Amino acid sequence: MRNVFRFLTILLLNVIPVQMDAKPLKVAFGKSKPPYIYEESGAVHGIEVDLVREILKSLKKPHDFKSLSYLRLEAEASHGDAYDIVVGVRNREGGRYYSQAFMDHEVCAFSLKSRSLNIKSARDLEPLKVAVWRGAWKDLGADFKRIFQPRFNGKVPGNLVEYVQIQDRFASLYKGEVDVLVMDRFIFEWYRLMPQEGAHFLQDVKVHEIFPENIPAFVSFRDEKTRDAFNRELKRLRDSGEYARMVWAYTGERLVRLGKK
Repeated sequence: MRNVFRFLTILLLNVIPVQMDAKPLKVAFGKSKPPYIYEESGAVHGIEVDLVREILKSLKKPHDFKSLSYLRLEAEASHGDAYDIVVGVRNREGGRYYSQAFMDHEVCAFSLKSRSLNIKSARDLEPLKVAVWRGAWKDLGADFKRIFQPRFNGKVPGNLVEYVQIQDRFASLYKGEVDVLVMDRFIFEWYRLMPQEGAHFLQDVKVHEIFPENIPAFVSFRDEKTRDAFNRELKRLRDSGEYARMVWAYTGERLVRLGKK
């Protein structure tokens, strides 16, 4: 009887962890941020998705992907408890665990070439109407923050237009709603080259490289051990060159194919 009890104990100790590990990790991404994340035929695709899927595959972690609105994503990343992993967040605030820099965004200012705007630094944006994302004044350097941070009433200056939807921010430049559009270079190119957007989005633009540093995005975790394992696999992908190859599959070859359609 003692041997039988010992056998059952060993069996349970071996089986229980497997059952726990088999529970899928709930992973949240943003919405409509191609080529980093986008939905197609009811599934999520993009650079962030491929990288996270590859890392979790290496860790043998089953997973379930879902895309959320920007506001919901930021809330879940800082203090939410509905998702084990939240991907592509800018701020590392709140009580969760955060990865090393997961993605670097090359942000530029864009204007219509027909406007002949001369923009050499963030200071030149002060008299212009500028389209950005929510909270961009915190992300774009000291000069941009000084000009566009909220006033005593808690509101940003009237010439800074914060768009929740990326496609609305992209279109604002071509519709004449703003003078300057601030956006990740590859997101801009993706929207500009999508054939269904219409020919009026193919007007010549001028690229103003006025932000010297890329803006990093991070991954938020509910569990510290999962975060540490994720960081190790992310470093392995970078060191092996696989990270760069997976990014280039979207920012290089795929953008070229979009432009030929």
